[in-house]
Amino acid sequence: MPVTNDFRSIQLLGAVTIVLVAFWAIVRVPEMLSSRSSGAPSGGVAPAIFVSAGTEDTFELQSKQPAASETITRPCSSQSGSVSFALSDERSVHSLLRDFPDLSEAIEFRLVDVRVDTVPDKVIEKIASFGQDLKRFFILGPQIPPDAWLNEKPPAVTDIGMEYISRMLNLQRLGLRCEFSPQGLRRLARLENLRTLGLSHPRLTAKDSFETVAKLPNIERLSVTYADFSEPIDDATHQAIASLNGRLVELGFGEWEAETKIHASLIPAIAEIESLRWLSLGPVVGSLDDGTDYRDHLQKLTYLERIDPSGTAPTLSQFRTRERFPVQYRTVESPGEMIVLLGYLIGEGEARKLPREIIRRRLGLSPAEDFTESRRPVSQILKESFDLDPLPGSLDLFGRISLGYPEIDRQIRHYLSGLDIPVEP
Repeated sequence: MPVTNDFRSIQLLGAVTIVLVAFWAIVRVPEMLSSRSSGAPSGGVAPAIFVSAGTEDTFELQSKQPAASETITRPCSSQSGSVSFALSDERSVHSLLRDFPDLSEAIEFRLVDVRVDTVPDKVIEKIASFGQDLKRFFILGPQIPPDAWLNEKPPAVTDIGMEYISRMLNLQRLGLRCEFSPQGLRRLARLENLRTLGLSHPRLTAKDSFETVAKLPNIERLSVTYADFSEPIDDATHQAIASLNGRLVELGFGEWEAETKIHASLIPAIAEIESLRWLSLGPVVGSLDDGTDYRDHLQKLTYLERIDPSGTAPTLSQFRTRERFPVQYRTVESPGEMIVLLGYLIGEGEARKLPREIIRRRLGLSPAEDFTESRRPVSQILKESFDLDPLPGSLDLFGRISLGYPEIDRQIRHYLSGLDIPVEP
């Protein structure tokens, strides 16, 4: 009797097993056949694996057999909010137009490795239409050494393409390594939020460039490379350059001999942009009509912290004192020294935000206020009137200066009021 029960138990277990196997086959076999027909490895893995092939935003599609791999180009997100696409040939153009990426969450779009002769208007139109919230847009060529760019033919952007770019009204940064006309550049004057503009290989003169840039109300950084600014400028161009005072903090024409050559007549105009902190002059050609050395004019840039190429001016050490405070507190003798002092007191990063705002107040571009006789602590003035966040402990330092070095306290207040430095105690 026990043997019979054991036999029946085995039969029952076998029947259950057959049912489970049949159920698994009904559910899984169609799915496996479908996966194999679409090229996916057996085992339920995704049909394709995209592996980064480097920094050129191309990807390699790897099938089950590596010998059958195929290189394709498709939009990719290199970081949150950033979309890149390699526009290397007509095939990639058709791919982008056919499978245009979702830009609803994007703040940056990069066309990289651009090798087509002309960036199609339809491509830029699509980007402008679907990227109304973009804050950064770049058209970049192949990755090659800077000194090889002279012999490289850059892609072109038509006037219509520049028109589409000008409709991206939220842009804050724009980089165009391509050719375009003066008429195309003028369309960009409507980009009121633009803060950084980089132009490379434009078919422009200094007049074309600066008369448009001068119309950008919030421009802070400008770079123009591989252009030809070797002709003397007229009075209107001089005024356009000088009008950037209080806005521009960085200006670059390149450092390589092959990059933008600028005429010496630009330097006196550039020297009127007192708010400049960084300047890359590139090769300077020609001379000034009055016989003066253009380098002497650069001494007016009291906030200049860096100039390239090094050795352009014989007295570069005067642009920014390297002395650090407080070996002993002393009155300052220039705006540059004031920023060094304030850099020690509130942090260099915060102090570097001050010159542009001080100059804007002096020019009447921002509301000015006289803090010389104010009873408010300097740290409070910086926080409330300049929206700066001083280092911890700054309140004690300013209090110590106010009590022990009232002449320095007065100089700081004088400077924050937009008045000249030095000032007599």
